Amino acid sequence: ICHSPWAESIVGAVLRKAGIPLVYLQHGTHHRLGIVDVLARFAPPDFILANSLYSSQSTKNIFPGVPTEVWNPPLPSPVQRVAASSREDVRRALRTPKDTTVIVQVSRMEALKGHARHLEALASLSSLAWELWFVGGAQRPEEARYEAGLKLLSQRLGLGGRVRFLGQRQDVPEILAAADLFCQPNSEPESYGLVFLEALSAGLPVVALKLGGAAEIVNSTCGILVGTDTASLKGALKTLLTDAALRSRLGAAGPARALFLGSPKHQLKKLESMLRSAVTSARCLSGGTA
Repeated sequence: ICHSPWAESIVGAVLRKAGIPLVYLQHGTHHRLGIVDVLARFAPPDFILANSLYSSQSTKNIFPGVPTEVWNPPLPSPVQRVAASSREDVRRALRTPKDTTVIVQVSRMEALKGHARHLEALASLSSLAWELWFVGGAQRPEEARYEAGLKLLSQRLGLGGRVRFLGQRQDVPEILAAADLFCQPNSEPESYGLVFLEALSAGLPVVALKLGGAAEIVNSTCGILVGTDTASLKGALKTLLTDAALRSRLGAAGPARALFLGSPKHQLKKLESMLRSAVTSARCLSGGTA
């Protein structure tokens, strides 16, 4: 199983020559082909597993004619809501008042995750009692520069201490459980987005982009999908910040939605079935025996 074009380009030809069935795991998009993608095409796989319907739509660009199936990655384990006392402990440790509505975003520090848009939307909602937690630390120099820019933007927008940069954390489940809603307003589509499943599993209503994999995860029962414009994001955030009953209703539906899409038992059985089928088909085509 190759998880990227560079792996496919390196070992694909060897595996094909040896008669070993080859599966490509598509967890990105191939709307524009680079040199590595072109090299990978010389050794196409027997079968493609795409992590979403969205990512599957571009497989024809790199491997035309190769059978493709959608397989959603499972959620490793459910994120449980913590006890009320623990929730209060987390908020106390972060100096967040009990009556403040907490918006959380958990992601890498990179522009496509939409941090800047998030800040710009909230800047016009300063009259409401909210606090924003950015979870995720810079791991590369460019990410450190990006994070520094976000802090400057936060200050320039007058958001001050209402935006918290929590950095790299080992207690993300507890952070999610202590928040009230999850928002990740990407500037570009996600190929899937396990973090949305994690937020739903924690019982949080989710605000996400109405594009890519997120649109396959979040629906009207558990969150709000928005366009790429700041106005629609502002509207969704204002709705959830001012309607506690709606937050509660959408959040309550989250765990069931996460389990429906990301049940390890179901998804691993589906994966086994797909791989067995791929191996059998490849061996039959090569004249071997399954």
